[in-house]
Amino acid sequence: LLARGPGVVVVKRGSRGAWLTRRDHAPIETAAVALAQVTDTTGAGDAFAGACIAAMASAPERGDAYALRFATAVASFAVEALGTSGLLRASVAEVDRRMQGLA
Repeated sequence: LLARGPGVVVVKRGSRGAWLTRRDHAPIETAAVALAQVTDTTGAGDAFAGACIAAMASAPERGDAYALRFATAVASFAVEALGTSGLLRASVAEVDRRMQGLA
């Protein structure tokens, strides 16, 4: 894919985490957040993509590993409840706590 034009490729792997690479850089990956229960996976990929893009755009100095962990943590809230209710109850502190578990 990188040879075809994009500067970055992100692969969402669901319960197996995510993977990211850029041209001339080693790939990085993160595990998924371990959850006691998954209720609904609808929208998790969209939550991941939005959070990853937001992190890359708003805090590029934190790097790709941060963006990948942030997106993974945000997406974990999406699968805990139906619709957007899991995302709506996610606090900054909870997202940070889940990110720390991925480091």
